[in-house]
Amino acid sequence: MSETRVLVLAGKPDVYLYPIRARFPDVVLESCRDYHDLEAALRDFRPSIVLAARIGTPFPRETLLSAPSLEWVQTASAGVDHLLPLDRRVTVTSASGVHDEVLTDYIVCGVLMWNLHFPRFLQQQRERVWKSTELVPTAGQTLSILGLGSIGRLAAVKARTLGMRVLGVRARPGKPSEGVDEVHGVEHLTEIASRSDFLAVTLPLTPKTRGLVDERVLQSMKRGSVLINLSRGTIVDERALVKALAAGPLRGAVMDVFAEEPLPKASELWDLPNLVITPHTGDIHGWREKVADFFCENLARRRAGETLKNVVDPERGY
Repeated sequence: MSETRVLVLAGKPDVYLYPIRARFPDVVLESCRDYHDLEAALRDFRPSIVLAARIGTPFPRETLLSAPSLEWVQTASAGVDHLLPLDRRVTVTSASGVHDEVLTDYIVCGVLMWNLHFPRFLQQQRERVWKSTELVPTAGQTLSILGLGSIGRLAAVKARTLGMRVLGVRARPGKPSEGVDEVHGVEHLTEIASRSDFLAVTLPLTPKTRGLVDERVLQSMKRGSVLINLSRGTIVDERALVKALAAGPLRGAVMDVFAEEPLPKASELWDLPNLVITPHTGDIHGWREKVADFFCENLARRRAGETLKNVVDPERGY
């Protein structure tokens, strides 16, 4: 068997290096902590495999994918938009599934937060106002999920336990998965939006999904509905979102991702009283260790001649 050379690109590489070295003592390992050093590391170390965690932006996509020795990239994230378009010469696998539990909790929290009026009550607390408001039952409401990957599917199961009706929207409709009542193609998005009390965006960012949730979609949503976006900021048209929050039909939104991050201090989004902003969260305690374990599992599969998990389709971008 030829020598396996793995380069770990990460701000904290040791959390990946230790488990790889423990499980595969014959693998030759090297690390790179800074994008500026990547080109030299690829040239001098000549890795066939790179475990790549994003250290910052912009990601050095061209530098990485143009390395002559490179055969496989394992990302530390579920999304791979920072590597698009992919080079068919290089296999890319994502870390999809690592963050599913906490991200689906985020969706459920977004639903309950608005039904129980927490944004309003927190504002009243700051203003020392005592004013009761009738709570809204979650059971019987409709949650539509745009994107039925691993996060979307698990969110559907959790929503069903709350008594919600779940509609799914995806590029290839197919048969409904567990917890999903109906599945529709993306061409029916506006019609599904009009039936939704909540619309959760869990799509990967690709050329086809960029700007997908535009003014037409947002204005078609049911009056009093809520948008939840935890995928990528540029999937939602932020100007159209501001309009939909200010004049309807949205009563609120929960946004974890934005077109520009960190969100500029001058952004008008900060001032919207019915918008809950979180700073691109989703990481869970121990996520790096989970990524390392997943990489080791995939490396074992590769050495055994088995199919890798989470291989990204170059055409679809996920």
